[in-house]
Amino acid sequence: MSSSQGRGERLTQLLSFETRRQQSAIARRSLLYREPQLEQYLERMVAGLMPDDGVEGVVPHVVLVSDPGQNAYSFPDGAIYIHTGLLSHLESEAELALLLSHELAHVTRRHALRALAAGPAETDETIFDRTLSDSLAWFHELTAQKEFAQPYAARMSLRRSLEQEADRVGLDMVIKAGYDPHEAIEIFEHLRECNAIAADPSLPEPYKAIGLIHLKKGQARSARGFFESALALAPHAHDNDYIRSYLTQCITTIEGEDL
Repeated sequence: MSSSQGRGERLTQLLSFETRRQQSAIARRSLLYREPQLEQYLERMVAGLMPDDGVEGVVPHVVLVSDPGQNAYSFPDGAIYIHTGLLSHLESEAELALLLSHELAHVTRRHALRALAAGPAETDETIFDRTLSDSLAWFHELTAQKEFAQPYAARMSLRRSLEQEADRVGLDMVIKAGYDPHEAIEIFEHLRECNAIAADPSLPEPYKAIGLIHLKKGQARSARGFFESALALAPHAHDNDYIRSYLTQCITTIEGEDL
């Protein structure tokens, strides 16, 4: 066995252990919501969204948590946790598909393992934890509790890259499954109406989502306007570097068209 294979197995085992530890903690502090009919419905949706290139041995499944919060997050073993508070504010299957597909992308593209593997070998035994975000976990990350030797800028660059991939792959899942992407992104409007994203009342998220759809369609000029609006609405948001990277892509495309 090569050293790289050996390290890969160690990281996989570490991630598996940490996944079980965190899921046990959730089970202790939270009340799981069990409704067989709803669970079956969600499982059918997940199956319909799943890409052909899934992770061998990983079967994505949904776990509902009785909580008024608006959270959703996933684990490498395929478990997608959704708070009932978030589920109650969705008004269409397309919105639910967008929520599920982004988390599915994190699972099927093995983002947690890729983030862990990007660190230096001496941090392999570091205990990792997940920072759960509000509102759909668009920006959730795997961060070290101890000092992480990888430079901050490199970690942020990797995080943006993985989140952008989840955006692209997730939206592709929604479209390939036959959902209207414009209907899907209405989830952000519904969250705004119920004040679900209290931490950021200016809500740049809908503009980012719409901008991404235009960018995927090759409409860089339209996308640019939405990304600029997102930055103007929340000039100090923690994810602005992420949005600026999309904006830079738009500007580069536009400049190329104008040559």
